[in-house]
Amino acid sequence: MQSKEFIQQALEDLYYNYQGKLEMDELYNLLISKNSLDQKDITQKVHSVCGAQINKGSLSFQCFDCSGDFNHMICIKCFDIKKHINHKFALRDSSGCCDCGDINSINLGICDHHQGHSKINKQEIIAQISEDVQNNTQIFIKCLNNILNQLYLQIKPKSTNIPFYVKIYHLAVKKNFTKLIDIIQLQDYYEIFSKALFYHNILIKYISWFIEINHKNLFLITSILQQIDENSNQMIVENIFERQLVLESLGPFQGEKIEQIFYAFHADDEFKQLTHVIFMNNYHKFHYFLFVNQIVFKLLQGIYEDLENYDEEQNNINLQTIENTVAQQIQQEKIDKNYNFVQIYITTFRGQHTQFCTQKMLEIFFLPLNCSHYLQSLIECQDIYFKDVDFGQDFSFLHLNLLSFRLDCSWFKYALMNSFKQILDNKFDSFQENIITQNDYEEFQKRQFIFTQLIHSFNNVKKQQQNYQIDKLGVQQNDLINAALIISYQSLQLNIFNRMLQSLRSLMPKIIGKRNLSRIILQQCYQKLNQDIQNYMKFEQIDNFCLNYLNTEFNSQNQKQICDQYHKLSLKLLKRPIIANLIFIELLVLEYFEGSFKDKQQFLNHLMQVLRIENLQDLRLLFNFLLVDSLQNLITFNFDQQKRLYFKYSSINKNQSQMESIDLAFIKLYLFLFEQDGLLFFGEIFKKFRIPDKIIASQIYNFILLSIMASELEFWNVLQMVEEKIEIYPDELKSAINYTIINIFNQSSSLSYTDIEKYVQQLKIKTDQSLQNFVQQVCQLDQISKKFTLKKDLQLYFDPILFYKNKTIYGQLLDRLIDQRKSQEFINFGNYIQYRADDIIKQMKSNQNTIFFDIFILLANKPFITQLIQKIQQQQTLQGYQLLNYLIIILSKQQNKIDKELFELIQSLIQHQNQNDQKGVEYLNQIINNLKQLFEKESNTFKDQNIKKQVFDKSKIKNKYLEKQIQFNNQLDVNLQSELLQQKFDENDYCQSCKLHLNNNDKYTPIFIQTFAKQNLYEIMPTALHNELNAQAFNLLNISSCKHQFHFECLTKSFKNLYQQNLPQWISSHCPICQQSCNILLPMTELEIHYDQFNLDVQAVLIELNLDQQFFQKYEDQENLILFEIFYQILNNILIQIFVQKVDFQRSSKIQIFQQFFKILQYTYNKINYKQNILNFKRGQIFILDLLLLIENYVMKLINKNDYEQEISNILLQLPVQNDDIVKILFSCFDIEFNEKLFKQEKNTKQLSFITDFYQIQNEISNQIAILLGNNFEIFRHRYIKNLCKKCGFFNYNYQKSKDIALCLLCLKTFCLGSCQNKQFGNLTIHIEEEHNGHSIYVCLSSGKVIITSYPIQLVNFLTLFYNNLGQELEQITYHNQDWNNYKLDMEKVDQISKIILLNQYQHIVRNALNDQNRQNIRRNL
Repeated sequence: MQSKEFIQQALEDLYYNYQGKLEMDELYNLLISKNSLDQKDITQKVHSVCGAQINKGSLSFQCFDCSGDFNHMICIKCFDIKKHINHKFALRDSSGCCDCGDINSINLGICDHHQGHSKINKQEIIAQISEDVQNNTQIFIKCLNNILNQLYLQIKPKSTNIPFYVKIYHLAVKKNFTKLIDIIQLQDYYEIFSKALFYHNILIKYISWFIEINHKNLFLITSILQQIDENSNQMIVENIFERQLVLESLGPFQGEKIEQIFYAFHADDEFKQLTHVIFMNNYHKFHYFLFVNQIVFKLLQGIYEDLENYDEEQNNINLQTIENTVAQQIQQEKIDKNYNFVQIYITTFRGQHTQFCTQKMLEIFFLPLNCSHYLQSLIECQDIYFKDVDFGQDFSFLHLNLLSFRLDCSWFKYALMNSFKQILDNKFDSFQENIITQNDYEEFQKRQFIFTQLIHSFNNVKKQQQNYQIDKLGVQQNDLINAALIISYQSLQLNIFNRMLQSLRSLMPKIIGKRNLSRIILQQCYQKLNQDIQNYMKFEQIDNFCLNYLNTEFNSQNQKQICDQYHKLSLKLLKRPIIANLIFIELLVLEYFEGSFKDKQQFLNHLMQVLRIENLQDLRLLFNFLLVDSLQNLITFNFDQQKRLYFKYSSINKNQSQMESIDLAFIKLYLFLFEQDGLLFFGEIFKKFRIPDKIIASQIYNFILLSIMASELEFWNVLQMVEEKIEIYPDELKSAINYTIINIFNQSSSLSYTDIEKYVQQLKIKTDQSLQNFVQQVCQLDQISKKFTLKKDLQLYFDPILFYKNKTIYGQLLDRLIDQRKSQEFINFGNYIQYRADDIIKQMKSNQNTIFFDIFILLANKPFITQLIQKIQQQQTLQGYQLLNYLIIILSKQQNKIDKELFELIQSLIQHQNQNDQKGVEYLNQIINNLKQLFEKESNTFKDQNIKKQVFDKSKIKNKYLEKQIQFNNQLDVNLQSELLQQKFDENDYCQSCKLHLNNNDKYTPIFIQTFAKQNLYEIMPTALHNELNAQAFNLLNISSCKHQFHFECLTKSFKNLYQQNLPQWISSHCPICQQSCNILLPMTELEIHYDQFNLDVQAVLIELNLDQQFFQKYEDQENLILFEIFYQILNNILIQIFVQKVDFQRSSKIQIFQQFFKILQYTYNKINYKQNILNFKRGQIFILDLLLLIENYVMKLINKNDYEQEISNILLQLPVQNDDIVKILFSCFDIEFNEKLFKQEKNTKQLSFITDFYQIQNEISNQIAILLGNNFEIFRHRYIKNLCKKCGFFNYNYQKSKDIALCLLCLKTFCLGSCQNKQFGNLTIHIEEEHNGHSIYVCLSSGKVIITSYPIQLVNFLTLFYNNLGQELEQITYHNQDWNNYKLDMEKVDQISKIILLNQYQHIVRNALNDQNRQNIRRNL
């Protein structure tokens, strides 16, 4: 055994004497043991927990059937597909560690190697290690820990020391900048820090290596790390955690991160639990606040980055010049002791809190002793937010993320409730049965429940005595950032509170328990509010501002400057803790709606009892205080017309802040409770904010009144925050959501559910699972487009007030209304108040639901409207006119007439403003028109508007079509006038490119000859015909075409212009008009010289399609016959197309193409004149093959023309009468006159079943696909995910490059997307080339999305096959989206797939996608 002194001296010598890289096995031989190290025991794999580290981008798994932890991970070694058959598992590429064997995270039994902590005996395993190794390892780790603790005390930075100094000093040492070294003067500190990093790296590397070399060593290491260090009086592992931030981030260079050993500890389940508790208790030590002068910090940061990134070879500036420049910058810059900037450093190790989110760990953390450290550090952290300093970045996530991350765990609410029960102990049942007393409240607070202690921490902010000096012109970016960060932080606080409250309420069995909890929080918040309530009427900052700025001479030149400075002050005033206000208001609203109070007085009495307030005056004082704070928030949010604060907040926090809803809800509640007196006080307080711009002041004031009057959305939002069950919500609140959804349809007549959801969120309306029910109440889903439209019996109305909360949506909506040619009065005022007026009047008279309708009694009266008109005369804003429109319509409907005096007052105002404000006059005239329409033609208004819109839309479409036709006809007229022969021509007699006449010597049509996708799964023609053709390999070619014809030169010129490099010909060549792909030009002329060139082109196409060798093998000694088989295959394909795509057949001029191929066939035979028949089909079984045989005999002149035509007629006349249209087409193809009378006399139905089979083919393919896929996503996923990739036999280990598994619909094989074998081409590309002639259709197993492939191009996300009842796709497999069986197979989409297979349209679909301007879905070599 080595002595402690020996090891200490050896470590000291290592630092000063060792040169080069220190290998861990050398260190082991030097300090631990001279004996050879036992190698890793490969056979012994039974750990308690796997704990394997999983790197970002590497493949891992989550199985939601085996674990309720949404954050669990299973590594590839522990994932056995056979043990997860029919399980809902997902493939992942995130970083972390494997939880296999951890009974708290995942079920045991998924892996044979890890059977949980109870399966092993750690002491027995440690005993297998020699005593010398045990003792020496213990001494070695303790010595290293002691050295590091001593060094740590010397290097631990102060809050004002900038780490960039030591980093720059390190670079100066490396580059030998002697001048810079002398200026910075950090030699001693740098030496100590370097020494600490040296020993830290040895400790981490050695532990990692020692555990990896033999798994038994893990338990020896964990037993050592649990020992108490005598000097620090804490465990060695705690010392390591405490030092990590400084050694990892703040030193001259980065030290080793401890994640590598942290993951290894997970294999010791008992120690894992211990480290997690230690981690939580030390969580506040993983960040470091730096208080500095911003200018100095930015300067040093820039210097360090420049030196770090300097490349001598690529930089023209020599090192000496750089050294002199940097030295001069640092020497000239004096450190300002008055810091104004906060920067934060965080260790990456802090993020490992995501590794322990089990219910057991949560319950341990919720214990008062364990959470006290966290809550205290939370108080210290949030104090910084409210200082008058700038922030380097958002650090709200620092502590709050520890809770917010866990809120999504399914068992979070159960852990919280268990903690609640543990705190209450034997009083839990009483808490649910009886209203709590004051003694109960005080006793409850002493028990330190995590939820109420968290609220206490939120409220425990040191009061900042700030006297803001507005000494800069205009609002700076830092001002906006600081205000946005405050909003973000307090919004996150509020969200955590709301989620925790919802969790507790959802598990409380009785309403009394829920309300008792509300009472506790109300009283707790009131105690905080009561401390500040005395100063609520003091506006010192605003008064001082006005004294300094507004008492000067005011003119238009300094108005903007004063407004900017006022805005800056309001942003600074926002920097105050208001979480107690927000929580208190939420619970006020909840108490009102949950309490079912008969009137407002009963509610006020109830509040006085709950808050222990003796008189109404004190309660009113509290409400006045809250009103002032709410107005302060709303003024700050809405003062800036550019909404810069809103956009800055949105860039920081993607979640919508609900603070504005809370403030508006409170003002509505305040006016309801205190009526006219409250309205007067509201106006007085608003004036005390002394907004310098009267127009802006009027806009904000009117916006507040409009918002609380237009709908009940603010109450809805508040209740949604604290109560997930909408059963307690009054019907008026539910109607508010319907009102919103109907308004949204002004954006478009049809919207997807995702679009509706997006718009609702952008309008700052909070909805959880309830939104889909509301959508289905007022909308109907179109099953084809998967979009919703309003139900036919519902009236579409528009309320512009709803859209004020999002200027972007409002702007889009205005454009839409203008396109619809809506009147200006409709755009400005909408028609919602007219629609709703009768219901409002009815409710006002009934004296029910007064909280919703008292606001109209308060505002929709003659005195208030008169006052409003007088204000409008002074401050003309649209919001003021909208408010007037609202109120005067309600008053007029209430009186059932237009008030004469108000009408005359408006008329007088029009005359007064006629010369001064044309816009105001326009608004007032629009209001008068609304009033007149209300009584003149009220019942027909909405109906007339809809009829006008429908007529306009139909007319618009018709005019667009006629315009196109006229344009083409005009061009033809121009061309005709220049021709000598004035005869009547068909449109097809003109070149579609140059519009000149086509003659018989120069007429070409582009056609596309391609191979069929090779597959044996689906029959794309009747079985008998399929078997005959396949037997002779005669079904290889498919032809497609369009109806357009061109001059040869026009076509080739177009191809040259459209040529795209590195793309196959089927992409770069296509019809200039319809974009139909082509690879050959078919001469529609009589000149035989063109036929010879066409035959050469056909042979080239054969090579392009890789079919040349196949045909050469079939005709070894008769290569001249290859052309004939190609022609017969094409003629056969054209005949088949008559039955499978009759409409397209006629539209694409296939009759003329058939006839032209027949002519070229005859011409070619006359040149070659072969004697032996190529076609060897049996006659008399399938009429299509009989027709081909007749064609060959006629071409070979084995029968004359009369016999040929007679036999063709006989075959066609035997077809069933029901197919007369097809028979006519066939007669036209053979250029034989059709005798309809003779056809109808024939009774032979021999071919009836065969033709019927043609019609049923697509349905049969669709049904077959549906059976193969299953009727919902769960069946589909379970059926094929177990098949694994046919290339690698598993899933792609580098899952970041793959992201999915795809099923080939033509053979039912599965493949990783991309390449799982590091090949140049992806699996899908290789597969279609090897097995399907370059075409196929794939379905992704994680989403049901379809990929269309045609070598070498893939069209991803072509469509999706599975949808839920809301028309939504399964975007991503997550823990929160496991209702896979609700995503049903869409047969409309299946029919699209079956059509592609039947008609061989793979290239056609991809071609169209390439022509689209948006090519985001195009991939190559996937």
